This record gives sequence, C-alpha cells and structure tokens, in this order.
Amino acid sequence: MTTGYLVTAIARTYIGATKKSAKHKALINAFNTVKPHGYKASTSDPWCAEAWSAWQILAGNTAKEVPLSASCTQLILDAKLLKEWQEDESVKPQIGWGVLYDWQDSGKGNNTGSPDHIGIIYEVDAKYFYVIEGNKG
Repeated sequence: MTTGYLVTAIARTYIGATKKSAKHKALINAFNTVKPHGYKASTSDPWCAEAWSAWQILAGNTAKEVPLSASCTQLILDAKLLKEWQEDESVKPQIGWGVLYDWQDSGKGNNTGSPDHIGIIYEVDAKYFYVIEGNKG
C-alpha cells in the first residue's frame, strides 16, 4: 500500500466525525503528539487542516515528508518548501493528495487567493476527484 493509499484508508475511518465527538478528539490528540509549528490544537478550532495533519501523523509521516499544520495557508507554504506544491488546473490529481479550496476563487484558471479548506483525495475518475474532509458537513 502506498503512503497516499494508507493515509486515505486512515481518513476513511474518520468519516462521520463531528465537532467534539470521540473521533474528532482522537484527531486532535494525534495532531498534538507533534504540535506542528508549536500549535496545540483544541476541539474548538476549525479542524480541516488539523484532520489532514492528524491523518498524516497516524500514517507515520513527518513534517520532513508532508506539510503538517493547523493552517491551510501554512500547509501551502510548507508544501512549497518541500517542493510538493502545484497550483495547476491541468494536473490530474492523485489519490492521497491534499486539495486546498479558496471559496472565493472564480474557478477560472489557477487560483491566486488564500485557502480556506483542505481535503484528501480518495478517488479519481475521468471527470471528478472525490475528497474526505474534516470540519465539513
């Protein structure tokens, strides 16, 4: 199993987690084993980036391999440092990749705004990609 598949398998076990639920608390606890950028997460935080980071941590990934943060903006900055960032609408996404959203983006061309949310891609077909997210729905 590749790391991307392992992380998405872990993320799948957290589907249905709601704020302050046992699954949410488990994600926060996993995040706080590392405290990326010195930040201690709590159950009152927005938690999409914390969920992404916790799934990575639970899979055994470190900040030297993937971006870890409670902040979507910091995830992009760290991905750039790791030379993993791509803002290119023509690239076919892969299972295990993070996808960051800017709710204010026009959807035309590459985005130049600030990210608001992150999810992890668990399936890709010819037309769509499918995402698991923390802090959503």
